[in-house]
Amino acid sequence: MKINPNCNAVYGVATWVARKMMQPLCWRCTRAATTYNVAGGTFSDGLFSQPSPGVIQSTRAGQADGYIAVISNDGSQLVRGTYLGTTSMDIIYGIQFDRNGFPYIMGVSRGGWWVINANFKNDGSKQFVSKLEPDLSAFVYSTVFGSGAPKPNISPVAFLVDRCENVYVSGWGGWIQPGDDPYDLALTTGMPVTPTP
Repeated sequence: MKINPNCNAVYGVATWVARKMMQPLCWRCTRAATTYNVAGGTFSDGLFSQPSPGVIQSTRAGQADGYIAVISNDGSQLVRGTYLGTTSMDIIYGIQFDRNGFPYIMGVSRGGWWVINANFKNDGSKQFVSKLEPDLSAFVYSTVFGSGAPKPNISPVAFLVDRCENVYVSGWGGWIQPGDDPYDLALTTGMPVTPTP
């Protein structure tokens, strides 16, 4: 939905979002403000009524997949979209753009997320960061980080890409109440940290 600065008029609504079984968790406008990008997780096989040609993944692969939907500035049409997921549960919690228009995503996967062109990785981990081509046709790089536990260490809450293309992720993990953790996280124990000087 796009609203004017006085919040008294709606310019456009992407109505397809409400009709699909999806969970939009983040959105970002491109630097040129020509499109909006919505990302999150979905159980829907028909999220995109017409698959976008040449994208990374045109169909859902698992229980729930992450997705990116590129929506026109006025909200009237879906420009392009891709699923991003393994055969398990995958959710995108953040989307950002660098100054050259490349999208970056961050999230969690219960499967084996892609590791491509990445010097830094923690094998088997369930948090991911990926940089994609602007047309969503391929990964520039993709990596995983965490302790290598069989489930996510954290629930990510913040994501940033700076002007030098450094990537920052923040999140929380752990359960201090009696009983089972309803979020089913692996805790932060064993996650790599920078040594204290």
